[in-house]
This record gives sequence, structure tokens and C-alpha cells, in this order.
Amino acid sequence: MRVQLCLLFLWTGGCVLAGSTPAPTNSAAPGAEIFNKPTLLRFQIALSAADADSLRRAPRAWVPADVLVDGRKFARVGLHIKGAQGSLRPFDEKPALTLRFGKFDSGQRLLGLRKIHLNNSARDPTYLCEDLAGELFRRAGVPAPRVAWATVELNERKLGLYVLKEGFSPEFLGLHFTNTHGNLYDGGLHREISEPLELESGDGPKDHADLRALADAAAEPDATRRWQRLTRTLDVDRFVSFMAMEVLAGHFDGYCLMQNNYRVYFDPAAQRAVFLPHGTDRMFYEPQAPVQPPMRALVANAVMTTPEGVKHYRQRLAELAGQAFQAEWMTNRINAAVRLLDPVEPLVTREAQPLTERVVARAEFLRVKAALPGRKEP
Repeated sequence: MRVQLCLLFLWTGGCVLAGSTPAPTNSAAPGAEIFNKPTLLRFQIALSAADADSLRRAPRAWVPADVLVDGRKFARVGLHIKGAQGSLRPFDEKPALTLRFGKFDSGQRLLGLRKIHLNNSARDPTYLCEDLAGELFRRAGVPAPRVAWATVELNERKLGLYVLKEGFSPEFLGLHFTNTHGNLYDGGLHREISEPLELESGDGPKDHADLRALADAAAEPDATRRWQRLTRTLDVDRFVSFMAMEVLAGHFDGYCLMQNNYRVYFDPAAQRAVFLPHGTDRMFYEPQAPVQPPMRALVANAVMTTPEGVKHYRQRLAELAGQAFQAEWMTNRINAAVRLLDPVEPLVTREAQPLTERVVARAEFLRVKAALPGRKEP
């Protein structure tokens, strides 16, 4: 119990934060038992031989699986292989998996969660980046999936440690929005909002009219009118926070810098679009990365080519650099996870040290570079 309390203290930031408030937790929220403290679960997944062969032929096709989670039995859980480029692995190696507990039984949930991902962390040997990045985005006021960890056995084959991540499900949306029936789009692989993105869920228009309206506003040639149109179609405050945190945390493979790894939710209550981070397993690599890099993405560039957008961005960058990107709570969170994971994957302890050094160096760099909202980089 004493060890658990110590881990929880480190996880939430304890009382050591100066000028930053940990993201709020809700003990009644779906998945709270998993995500409100550092958690390691054991998944034992069983597939029939026919369904295993199906995944070998068509990795993204859903198949039913029987799943034990710390001894809790779930029958006919929907499962498919996930991943792209660097993280995609075939069935007989260490595949990343998506599990939908309500796929074949609509009422089935894992502690209130209907959809989770088991990420193989193929591009993150620390297994820590997605958790740390998610907490940073949430502290910035940007909705981001929560993270825990799991060991996985697939047909009695021990696959080792995984990152357990909540899906972009109605439960996730319900934690951040009063109305969960808006359109949620998957940004796909290096695709822009001006393209017909995949609609994951929602009761909004089926002809991408909401995406087109946002893209048209971002493409407005007159800067004054562009800003006015963006404020009517985009949650500008959240987007500027999203943009600033992608830069602060080094999400070079995210939306703003690479038009990649993102979701867009059209919030019916506010009638504006909200960008959500995704694929945050490659973060914190360059401590001295510039704080105002060129923005390749349509919406990011549209914001940063208006006087209002630049001013808003610099102010928010300075606020988040001082109030959210703080080395003390971040290193405490890393240490809490390492204590939990070291017994099952000692590699985490070795890889966590350079990650910690990069985080500390980035925080110090930002203390100087991002301190003044109007400061320009040399």
C-alpha cells in the first residue's frame, strides 16, 4: 500500500508543482480504475485457428476473441491488428491490437470502456512517451487519450509489455464534451482536412460539409477575413493550445508540422472543430527544437499567417512552457512508471534515463526561449 501511495503521489504531481495544476481526475469516469494511477494489467487473448489465419491474411478485419484481463473473462471481444509504417507488425510477431469489447456484444465493457488499443511501442523503447505526451496535452486543455500498460499473451504466446491506450470512443468524448454525437474524423496517414477523411463516428453531415467549411475558412486569402471565419468554424483557443503543445513536446510527426497523427471532432455544442493528438510515441527527441517552426498543415498555417494568431500562439506558448512543461512533475511521472514496469521489462529503466535527460533539457531551453510572448528566435 505504501508503494502504491508513493506511485500515485508521483503520478498526479504530488505537491511539488509550481504554477501548474494536474489534469483533473474523476473516480466515476469510465476507465478510472485503470487510468487514475499507474496501472499494469495482464491480457490473455485466445483466438481460434481460423481467426488467427484470418488476421494473417487481413490484419484489419475484425475477429472474435476470448480475453482474460487480470482474470476477468470477456467473451467474443472484437479484435484486429493496428499500426502503420514503423509500428505495423504481423500476427506472428508482436502485433499492435485494437480491442472493441462491445463489437459483438453491445453491452460488454472493460471497466466502462468499449474500445482500447494495445500498442506494441515499436518506435518508443521507453514505453513512456504516449503517457507523458497525453498528460501534457490534457494539462493544456486539449483532449487526449489516457494511458496505462499491459502484458499480453496471444494464444499462449507471451508478447511482453504493451502500452494500453483508450480509444476515441463515446466514453472518451464524454469526458471532454457535453455532446458526443458530433462527427469524429481520422486524419489518416499524411492527409489534410481538405481531403475526404474517414468518418469514425457521429450524427453530423455525411458529405464532409463540416470539413469543407473549415478548409474553406483556412484557405481564405484575406488574413482579416480568414481569422474571422476561423473563429466561427474552429475552437481557436483549443487549437492554439494544441499547436503550442505539439511544438513544446516535439510532436514532429503530428498535424501541425507533418499533417499526420490527428483526429478532428466537430463539437455540436460549440459548433466548432477541435483537433485531438494521436500517435504520440515519437516525442521529446530534440531539446532545442525551435519554438516557432514553419507550420505545414493547412489550419496551422492559416492561424500563424494572421496577426491575431501569432499573438495568441506566442502568449499560449509562454503560458504552457511555464505552467505545464515542468521538468519536476514530468520526471516524477516517468519515475513512477519505471518503478511499475521494471519488473516486467527492465529495458524501460535503461531507456528512461535519456528520455528524462531530454525532457529536463527541453524544459530548460523553453524557460529561456518561450518566456517572453513577443520574443523572436535568433
